[in-house]
Amino acid sequence: MRPWLEHHDVQIIGMTSAGAHEVRSQAKRDGLQFPILIDSDLEATRRLGWFDPAGLKHVTWKIFGIPVGFPVGLRKMPRPATVLIDEGGVVRWLDVTDDYRLRGDEERIRAAVGRAFSS
Repeated sequence: MRPWLEHHDVQIIGMTSAGAHEVRSQAKRDGLQFPILIDSDLEATRRLGWFDPAGLKHVTWKIFGIPVGFPVGLRKMPRPATVLIDEGGVVRWLDVTDDYRLRGDEERIRAAVGRAFSS
């Protein structure tokens, strides 16, 4: 989806609570080529209202080479959000999921970009 967003002059910025080493590793592994803001203490996440105090904490083991996550308790964590902000800093569209495992739906994002930024 990134090429489509870039074609429409949409700049991608990520935000995570992960540390710098994890961010660098994930960016390299997944070929991420956009800025990623680190919110290690979740202060920005709390202020934006994207905080899930009842998120599941997982531990991941590899079983026959396949990573499998198992819940081992609760942890405070950010909820995935997709925000479209115009060049004036006005939020034109916001989608915050209730489930930390879900990310923004591509069709909904494409439709929102069309509605928010069509001339």
